[in-house]
Amino acid sequence: MMYSRKVLLVLDDVDDIGQLEALAGEPTWFKRGSRIIITTRDEQVLKAHQVNFIHDVSMLSHEEAICLFSRYAFGREIPSEGYTELSRMVVHYAVGLPLTIKVLGSFLYGRIKGEWKDTIKRLKTIPLKETLEKLELSYSGVENDQKEIFLDIACLLKGETKKKAIRILESCGFHAQIGLRVLEQKSLITISKDNHGCHYHYFEDNYHDGYHDDVDTINRLHLHDHIEEMGMNIARRLHPVEPKRHSRLWIREEIEDILINESVLNILKFLNLCGSELRSLDLRVTQHLEVLNLGGCSDFVELQLPVECPDLKFLSLNGSKVSNLNLGMTPCLEHLNLGGCVDFVELQLPVECPNLKILILSGYKEGNLNLGMTPHL
Repeated sequence: MMYSRKVLLVLDDVDDIGQLEALAGEPTWFKRGSRIIITTRDEQVLKAHQVNFIHDVSMLSHEEAICLFSRYAFGREIPSEGYTELSRMVVHYAVGLPLTIKVLGSFLYGRIKGEWKDTIKRLKTIPLKETLEKLELSYSGVENDQKEIFLDIACLLKGETKKKAIRILESCGFHAQIGLRVLEQKSLITISKDNHGCHYHYFEDNYHDGYHDDVDTINRLHLHDHIEEMGMNIARRLHPVEPKRHSRLWIREEIEDILINESVLNILKFLNLCGSELRSLDLRVTQHLEVLNLGGCSDFVELQLPVECPDLKFLSLNGSKVSNLNLGMTPCLEHLNLGGCVDFVELQLPVECPNLKILILSGYKEGNLNLGMTPHL
């Protein structure tokens, strides 16, 4: 206790409220006028301790990043002669993240131009191990189901609207609302308003489904490029050269190669082929498929699913040329989008479809449609 002294106390990288309770439990511990600065990756730690002022630290500007990088790479505040463009390329890769800038600056100190160029090329395919290990601390600190939500966002849902992401994640059995909030508080994702609606995202429907937010209030999911890179690395690292063993596939060339050349897809849960040029798809061995997006596949005419597809919760075929669909053994289906399927004439749903909440049929011609028991539609 320091009742009689005015102090400046800095608590760096706090990750547990117990640390704050032990070191700065009450304002009365310090003389009036004292200041306590706390840095943390977890906003909830600050809120739980009732910290008065919380400030989000922004990424470095280009000028700040060049200055910081130069200190580590050259021992001065501007790049050495002949290294300006190479420094700009490194800083561009770092996207304002001080950790990456420091690591790369230290690594490149004293190296020749050829080594710089090799390093920059390598970064396009192989992430920095030291950076990933430090960024992964926040990921390691969340519950297992929240880790799965994060990996889905990093690999597939970056740029998606919050509302639609919640629907997709909940259809996979996740508690999405609290999960997203925890990930945001852990600084793994950001959720921000998008007034332009032009960000890249996987699951955009080309047809209005009645569930879109107003353009001025759309909230989208975002990640820093290196946190996204970390998530993708986690999803791949157990079998880095065997995409068929990944639970998430997002590189289109790998997806199409597996679908053409592999017969074992029984671990696949989440498949996005939005906008693909495929005409048909045989997924009869994907017994554990939960989410399938073929939206915007304008040439697509035939989908073959397993006779029993007990885990399928989300299916989008909007804008395709599919004419009939047998979903008779999909008891967990929650979201079905057939919007804009102008050739569609026959839909078979389970006799009981108690979980179906969203069915989009805009452009559907008059045909055979039996909705059976759909009490939550």
